[in-house]
Amino acid sequence: MRRSNLLLGTTFLFIASAAQAGDFPLKDGDIWVMAGDSITAQHLHSNYFEAFCYARYPKIKFGFRNSGVGGHTIPSTLARFDYDIAAWKPTVISVELGMNDQGGTPTDKFIANMGTMIGRIRGINARPVILSASPINDGNTMAKLGGNQRLHEYAVALKDFAAKEQIPYADQFHALVDIWGKNKPNEATANLIATIIATPLNDNLPGVEHLRAFLAVQKKSPARFVSMQGDAVHPGPTGQLMMAAALLKELGADGFVSSAKVNANDLSSETKGCKVTGVEIGARGLAFDRLDECLPFPIPDEARAVLPLYPTILDLSQYTMSVTGLKDGNYVLTVNGSPLATLSAKELEAGVNLTAFGSDPKAKAPNPITAQGKAILAAVSSRAGLVSQWRGMSKNAIAKDASVQVKEQLAAQTQKVEIADAKIREAAIPRELHFELTPVNAVGQSSSAQPREIDKAPKGFDIRRDNIERGKVETIEYDSKTVGEKRKFVVYTTPGYAKDTKYPVFYLLHGKGGNESSWTRQGAAATILDNLYADKKLVPMIVVMPNGTVAAAGKKDFTSGFENELLKDVIPAVESRYGVLPGPENRALAGLSMGGGQSLRIGLKHLDKFGWIGGFSSAIFGKAAIPGNTTEAAQKIRLVWVSCGDADSLLDANKRFHTSLEEQKIPHIWHLETGGHTFSVWRNDLYLFSQRLFRDKQN
Repeated sequence: MRRSNLLLGTTFLFIASAAQAGDFPLKDGDIWVMAGDSITAQHLHSNYFEAFCYARYPKIKFGFRNSGVGGHTIPSTLARFDYDIAAWKPTVISVELGMNDQGGTPTDKFIANMGTMIGRIRGINARPVILSASPINDGNTMAKLGGNQRLHEYAVALKDFAAKEQIPYADQFHALVDIWGKNKPNEATANLIATIIATPLNDNLPGVEHLRAFLAVQKKSPARFVSMQGDAVHPGPTGQLMMAAALLKELGADGFVSSAKVNANDLSSETKGCKVTGVEIGARGLAFDRLDECLPFPIPDEARAVLPLYPTILDLSQYTMSVTGLKDGNYVLTVNGSPLATLSAKELEAGVNLTAFGSDPKAKAPNPITAQGKAILAAVSSRAGLVSQWRGMSKNAIAKDASVQVKEQLAAQTQKVEIADAKIREAAIPRELHFELTPVNAVGQSSSAQPREIDKAPKGFDIRRDNIERGKVETIEYDSKTVGEKRKFVVYTTPGYAKDTKYPVFYLLHGKGGNESSWTRQGAAATILDNLYADKKLVPMIVVMPNGTVAAAGKKDFTSGFENELLKDVIPAVESRYGVLPGPENRALAGLSMGGGQSLRIGLKHLDKFGWIGGFSSAIFGKAAIPGNTTEAAQKIRLVWVSCGDADSLLDANKRFHTSLEEQKIPHIWHLETGGHTFSVWRNDLYLFSQRLFRDKQN
């Protein structure tokens, strides 16, 4: 969940968009053909435009047909007009050309060609709609048009031409050229961040903690760097969502979806464009059901990052909710059981646009609002293949000498396309949604945001002291049957270690890119443990630091074989060399990053082996897997420790893991550190975690 800053004033809650649905050039029964070039043929902004129409106008019947061809101009589109456009028997034809014309066609000739196109459209009794070409995303703006000069001239001339001919016209060029041009310098940074996020980071890379801290800050920032993606002429989803929104706005699409205002004091509601029923205060907080008359703008996940850059998108999706009468504090908003955001009472009273909340792919239940939008987009996309097949058949089918069989095949294909249209309409039928607002301090809610308060390690805890007893650090070589070669682990034995005494054992794991020496070299493990013994804060123990990089047979990763290595090779090797106390109550397993994920997975899977389990900034994704009866498991566990830095890119993953432990009623400590994915955090974890080992239950 995330806190939304996309808040709206209460004044909008009952005001529809200035553009009425009647202004938009779409009517009941329309077949709208989108004639264009390769940008239209990408099926991005054209699909987004179409999905908006199905979501916003579910009470009328219509269909869209994509007729984009790479490299085409007005003359080449006129050449295919009869079989690729007119053969659909359209009632509306939009023309989005100019990108290829501008290479050699003067503006006056371009407008003359457009006049010919409009004549052909009207000649088949269809209504024309003109769309300007999109800008070339090369960093130029209106102040310096550069390669956009001719497209600018086209857009201006088209406006005059459309006004004279009384044709609906959408000028996306001037709506976007300055925004794209000014954003262009940020695209390199946005692309770099995306590359770094997709690249596994080596824990031993000097300065990696600063890189992770930078990524964490960028993740939390409400104004992130955004790339239009694609290339200068063919933007990707972000740029093309902006194109669709610009065209919709210019054509007068209705931006209002619905509004609901709920009073938590008297349980009343005021609505427009929807019905609210079943308002009640229950054990979990305020709850109600809402059924809308139409749906918000379907926004693809891969384009959502562009919302702050182009507010027009949300202006076209005024899908709002406000709640008054709530006590001060924060509330978790869930819809159909899916957590959307944590909001304050003041934010809820001011009102929020529900379109602004995206989906979390790792959430237990998907956001039903975005899920329905995805379903509409998917249905639009799935019809594209049928349209493409139809286009491949139409030229032969409309020929004068076409056989009856060919004509019947085209008619059958047309029916398939119309059936696909019906499936899109079905996907866009509004469904009743169940809303809940739960105070964050309610049982079972959002305690993931409230980690346990634990004193920090004192200053100098990881600095070597003089005049104290020290433990012994040695490297042991052993035979690994798992790997089939000799391997090593590092062992720290307590000051005053006696061979005739038996000790509990703490297995401490490194992160990705590390090895058995990482904790002693970078983590100052021996120094931290020496200082704790000097302060009489540790139970005497043996600390074993193995090499956790082990791939299972046939696997290409570096960790899948470590479970077998630990249980069948490392532990027996340790217990054959040292005096070790038996049983899970005398065995601990913890680690950082990759090692934290290994510790939590292996430890919770083998509670007969480990009673003390810890993960520091763990690379752990998904729920906690507890075998067998969770009640019995909870009784076996002595300590489960889950911690993470507040600027760590893995924070959300660790929060989700903590929440899954809560849901399964597994007692544990959830601790939030200050910092990123760095040893300064993990040293503190070692200091705090090790003191709790081999005492009474610590959860």
